[in-house]
Amino acid sequence: MGNNQTVNVKTFNGTDASGAPLPMKGVRDCKQLSDGRFIVVFAGENCLYVLRPNKSLERILGTPGKSGHKDGAGSDALFSHPYFVTVVGLDYAFVTDQYNNCIRRVCLKTFVVDTYAGTPGKSGFADGPGKDSKFWCLAGIAFCAKNNVLYVADQGNHRIRVIDVSDRGATVRTFAGSGAQGHEDGDRLKAKFNSPVGVAVFADGSVVVADCSNH
Repeated sequence: MGNNQTVNVKTFNGTDASGAPLPMKGVRDCKQLSDGRFIVVFAGENCLYVLRPNKSLERILGTPGKSGHKDGAGSDALFSHPYFVTVVGLDYAFVTDQYNNCIRRVCLKTFVVDTYAGTPGKSGFADGPGKDSKFWCLAGIAFCAKNNVLYVADQGNHRIRVIDVSDRGATVRTFAGSGAQGHEDGDRLKAKFNSPVGVAVFADGSVVVADCSNH
């Protein structure tokens, strides 16, 4: 894209399958699926939607305005402030369920969600198998195809956590951050962050962190 090329921005409101307008409360994140659709996170509604190229929205998980933690399909599933999402291949999307302090996994073929890592409803810090691990106020999540891992911004613990998606136990490890709040560069496990929120990965595997309160 050239510097002189004109790009227009247009705002639209989502519609359901019949074309009726839908509220768009607390839209937080979206990622494109392999078929061209987008999976969209509505933190304010505690729901996940699919956005089609014709701009229609279909709610796939959660009940608007109802929070909690429950695995399953459709409106039976419950979230508590779902925040960021990343897509891994054709099969799964992973969502940070912020107030539940866990990572949820969505099967893209069935739109059934389960709990992938973290202890639902319990904040803290613990590395280890997914079901035993603990997070505190999860934020950004990104998939690294080169290393086949998920990187997660653990905002309340001032750390970046990592999970090998090929590991059936979903073992959680600390990738960077000592856990002490502050600003310090250097060795990744001695470095300090201050409420890291966003995380992204370059093609070569390098990780970039948006360190919110360090500006």
